[in-house]
Amino acid sequence: PIAAARFIVAKMRSCSEPRPKLGGVYMLGSCARTFGGESFARHHFILGDFFVAEPDSTVKFDPNMKLKEDYDFTCSHIATYGSVMRCNRMTLNVKHYSNCGGAVSTRDKKGEEERRNIAILQAKWPRMFRANPKRKNEVILSWKVGPCAEADDDAESTARAKKGGAKPTAPTKVKKLATKRAAPARRPLGLPLGAAVRRGPKAAKAPYIAARLEQVQGKIVRDIVEKPPSYTRDGKSLVYQVKDLKYDVAQGYLELGGNRR
Repeated sequence: PIAAARFIVAKMRSCSEPRPKLGGVYMLGSCARTFGGESFARHHFILGDFFVAEPDSTVKFDPNMKLKEDYDFTCSHIATYGSVMRCNRMTLNVKHYSNCGGAVSTRDKKGEEERRNIAILQAKWPRMFRANPKRKNEVILSWKVGPCAEADDDAESTARAKKGGAKPTAPTKVKKLATKRAAPARRPLGLPLGAAVRRGPKAAKAPYIAARLEQVQGKIVRDIVEKPPSYTRDGKSLVYQVKDLKYDVAQGYLELGGNRR
């Protein structure tokens, strides 16, 4: 493991600036399917079972997440430093996938904790995650790079035919439709613009979150989107974004009331 970690760190540090500060290995038990692609992926999920992080990285794990925290950790590094470094030629077989303790003990049979943490992910990173069609209560990271999304390799289609291949589909007729101007979007990423923002049932423990809640409570979603307030975290001035609002709502720090305009 130490040699593997040193190898990944060397690859990270050999990159041109800005260099990634998080590296890891392929997340599935077999990396055979990756041999048709690049040896290293730069915008893909870094598994929490084995990773390396530079000492000067400012990204921390979200204490509100008990599961899926490595997905959030990966996204935070990509958003902060531009990329990560995942070796697609290394994989793991570890005991703590199924033994007692940690995430194994946190999961419940009904999957409620899994869904709660997935909701946090989707609120913090809109449009970056979609449901895994092959695994219940699992997600696939598809990081948006420009107009394209880089989906992880476990996102292979489930629509493949079983034996004998897929059935041929009949050609469809294409109808010409009159072009119309698209109506302006009324909701930023699913939020009603006219909804009033008010305090939720939970109190934020982090001082910077409590400070930003004071900035937005009593306002309208439209006002927050058009003129976002600013707040300070670790001495840095940040702009309150839509993902922050969705995160605060998902955590119960804020609630959205009826439309006021």
